[in-house]
Amino acid sequence: MKPIFAFALLCFAALGTCATFDFENEPVAGHASGVVFSDSGVNLTVRSAGGWVHVSSLAIADNQGTKSCFANARPDIAGNPFSPIDFTFDRDITNATLLAGDGGNDDDITISVTLFDANGVQVGNLVQPYGNTSHGISFQINQTFRRAVVDSDTPTNPHSIAAEWSSVTASPVPEPSLFGTLGIAPLLMNRAKRRKRLTT
Repeated sequence: MKPIFAFALLCFAALGTCATFDFENEPVAGHASGVVFSDSGVNLTVRSAGGWVHVSSLAIADNQGTKSCFANARPDIAGNPFSPIDFTFDRDITNATLLAGDGGNDDDITISVTLFDANGVQVGNLVQPYGNTSHGISFQINQTFRRAVVDSDTPTNPHSIAAEWSSVTASPVPEPSLFGTLGIAPLLMNRAKRRKRLTT
């Protein structure tokens, strides 16, 4: 195996996977807490303390396309009580953009994103002011995390927030065969060098 080929394999293994969870291709529906969405080989589990997760076209902010994700305690999206939205990825996320907002103008004060690693340890807490507006806000997350809990603070409808991921970059998960190839590459390279020395 030539050194350049082995190096290319190593570079390939280091690449992350890009995915999008904007829910535009999902049907409008209520799901029991723990629903899984998939894109580009990345799995996202969405949970709700209230028991229901909704892909909805109602009351989304104006930066979120036509659909977004809510969480509440009802099998429909009609109203309270809402819940924080719990997003858990099946591998580490190294970079992400989260869009959040409420097109219902419910005088939300702040929107927060609490980040956790694979062991459940909190690794970050991002907070942005929101106010009485239908304009969405964007969180650019430039750190590694596995789980994110999105919430809003409002006296009218607590936790009534819509959220989606316009982009995520997930850590690579190389195929087992790639690990084997990478492991044997140095042996093949040394063997080729020895043969070259013997023939010169």
